[in-house]
Amino acid sequence: MKKIVFWAPYFKKVGTIKATIHSAKSLRKYGNYDIDLIKVYKEWEEYKEECKNFNIIDFKLQKVFPKLPLNDLGYRFSMLFIILFSLPKLINYFNRKKPDVVFSYLQGFTPLLAKSLSHHKFKLIVSIQGLPSFLAKEETIKTYPVYKKIENEIRKFVWKRLYKNADYIITLTENTKINLEKFLDTKNIKYIPNPVINEEEVLKKANEPLKDELFIKNEYILGIGRLSVQKNFATLIKAFKIVSKKFPDLKLIILGEGELKKELERLIDELELINRVILYGFVGNPFNILKNAKIFVLSSLWEDQGHALVEAAYLKIPCVSTKCPSGQEELLSYGEAGYLCNIGDEKNMADKILEALNSNNKEKIELAYKNSLQFSGKSFYENIKGLI
Repeated sequence: MKKIVFWAPYFKKVGTIKATIHSAKSLRKYGNYDIDLIKVYKEWEEYKEECKNFNIIDFKLQKVFPKLPLNDLGYRFSMLFIILFSLPKLINYFNRKKPDVVFSYLQGFTPLLAKSLSHHKFKLIVSIQGLPSFLAKEETIKTYPVYKKIENEIRKFVWKRLYKNADYIITLTENTKINLEKFLDTKNIKYIPNPVINEEEVLKKANEPLKDELFIKNEYILGIGRLSVQKNFATLIKAFKIVSKKFPDLKLIILGEGELKKELERLIDELELINRVILYGFVGNPFNILKNAKIFVLSSLWEDQGHALVEAAYLKIPCVSTKCPSGQEELLSYGEAGYLCNIGDEKNMADKILEALNSNNKEKIELAYKNSLQFSGKSFYENIKGLI
């Protein structure tokens, strides 16, 4: 039986966590592989039930660094510490356990470097779990803070020298594949969508009864994601200000946590939208909340196939999305399966939200649902098995 390893160190709750678990489940279910999940810091502790059939390999770095800073800049220093201290442990693991295939879903720099320093030879597949910020549109890059621009230059330097050494690189969208092929000057890149949809899990959780009366007694628009620059919830809140004048009883609810919470709270106050816009925080089960939303809005500046957008399409919720790179326009069939708006344009976004609210276009909803089915576990396995 082949041994397959997943490397995805994370500190914050991001969609890649579920993508990693779903990918591992897909390979175990359809390919019957032996699966190891590397626990670098505190990963997988909240997903014990979902990971019970995998081997958790604990590097125990939480004992070395029990309390790492997780604010925006502190987070980057914390990740640097983790990379440096996990590298010798990862090399040792490769030499002892001799895996056949390693999947890297986050922080690909470490396994790429570890492979070059390991005596054991194995196949390394690096999954790019989001459009690299240095490949965003030029007008978006210009808005980055100074530290982000410096970080991007460092990442470009590292990527040019290390990432082409992966056996395969997989991207979540065709557009990212094309851009990376140009940037890295390599042809070992494959477009394979994440197994976002675990049909049994999504439907079970979507049908759980709502407990908070906020969701039971109110009609609402929903946004999901980290309160970060990338997700651009400020534009969504400004767009909702316009929408709220025509729908005075409608609310905007945003699920997620992040470094821009106070800034967004100030904006809500300035626009006099307190009690109309709710920053609800992180929830363990977003699916029953999503299922009962009037519409779902993705407002990102860049997003390599938003998982929440796929889930909304699967649950047949009308979808509004920015035309951000990359994947959203493809999923929504360039407007045939949803409502597309310009990036950072609250007026255009408001127009599309109003169009979605005033329309009952079942053809769009059904086409979006059909498009979402390519993100199933079975589809992922059929696409990936030839690379293993």
